[in-house]
Amino acid sequence: MPYPFHFAYHVTDLDEARAFYTGALGAVEGRSTDTWVDFDFYGHQLSLHLGAPFANAATGKVGDHMVPMPHFGIILPLDEWNKLAGRLEERQTDFILAPSVRFKGEPGEQWTMFFRDPSGNPIEVKGLAADADIFPGPGRHRGGSGPGRGFVAVLRQGERQGQAPWPIDVTASRERVDVAYPAHRLIVELDGVAEECHFLCAEIEAIAAANGATSVATSTSEAERLRFWAGRKAAFPAVGRLAPDYFCIDGTIPRRELPHVLAEMARMSADYGLPVVNVFHAGDGNLHPLILYDSNIGDSLAKAEAMGAEILRLCVAVG
Repeated sequence: MPYPFHFAYHVTDLDEARAFYTGALGAVEGRSTDTWVDFDFYGHQLSLHLGAPFANAATGKVGDHMVPMPHFGIILPLDEWNKLAGRLEERQTDFILAPSVRFKGEPGEQWTMFFRDPSGNPIEVKGLAADADIFPGPGRHRGGSGPGRGFVAVLRQGERQGQAPWPIDVTASRERVDVAYPAHRLIVELDGVAEECHFLCAEIEAIAAANGATSVATSTSEAERLRFWAGRKAAFPAVGRLAPDYFCIDGTIPRRELPHVLAEMARMSADYGLPVVNVFHAGDGNLHPLILYDSNIGDSLAKAEAMGAEILRLCVAVG
């Protein structure tokens, strides 16, 4: 979750609110006093204070229904939405708009439900099959979630921060496996139904072109796919061509932090005077930076260990 929101509003009874938000909505209670209580609401912070709830009126048109405005809510993956809808139905919730689907079969298809908390505050909960449905637009296509979509999100993060998708020198791997790689290569493997993979391939090609990629190749057979991966699988042994020793660090970070962390590791490499080879899984944020050194040279090992510790502190700091 990139940026959790904080939302504070009034309720008329804190104990009623506790029972509803934890029992029905699955929120987790946080700090509280005699006049307010905080909840972890799917990773976001709700702060409920004793007072008169905000005024609202049924002035919002949703399909054929009029719903209260203003209102707030949450967007959930469809499986989580179904679980919540089931809990609310079991509690015989008096829905403003019962669980139903909108835009069926169209970009932006969503499941939705409206209800009120015990103090009358209106809440909408939406369920989506894919993140792309939150802001569907021209050229967007619905598709399921999965490793492929996660990778596209990482590429876009690098694009937004003004960085190309992290050029990686693969000369050592190329020489080891005798594959005609360009000097810098980013390998993306997609997973999912054919339609989704075709859509994601187009997204990746567009992002690569916008960031100055000189070529994009898509495997057309299993043999070609394995050749693409040969250099990645040979990355660790290939590093032996670059230095007598290397120190491997294993850290995991939020995917959105990859551009920042890679830039910081480049800075550390310059500060410590030690090259670093970045081997990582962009789809899940798993990093394997390889710090190159020569244990026969002075304090080279100590510097490698110190740099490795700094990298791990950075991983912890970004989450």
